[in-house]
Amino acid sequence: MAASTSLDSKDQRRRLLFVAGRELTYTRNDVLVRALRRNGWRVDVIGSHESVRSISRATASLLPALAGKLLSQRYDLVVVGFYGYLLLPVVRMLTRKPILFDAFVSNYDTLCFDRQVVKPASFLEKRSITSTG
Repeated sequence: MAASTSLDSKDQRRRLLFVAGRELTYTRNDVLVRALRRNGWRVDVIGSHESVRSISRATASLLPALAGKLLSQRYDLVVVGFYGYLLLPVVRMLTRKPILFDAFVSNYDTLCFDRQVVKPASFLEKRSITSTG
């Protein structure tokens, strides 16, 4: 099998960008990054290193770094980790590479039951489901 032209000539491992909406130390994100590296991927990571109180503010703070990486670097794959629902539209606009999305917990569950910021069956709840699906 021929090597992809997008691979760095010094390092023949496939390269990916991992971006997370929650802190990188969040167990789900940490496990995914370690597993990808153990399986031969060269992983660049974008995310917060501190606990996130506002997902929307955390997402907004990641956008400059995300755009910078996707516009200046070559990746074989982009992995959008936990909680990446708000990052998906931006990632899709900035790359044509495959995107792997960790959709472990839905917006519905997070907004209605975990954070309790939206009541089940409300307009916003219905929007949270349709906007990511």
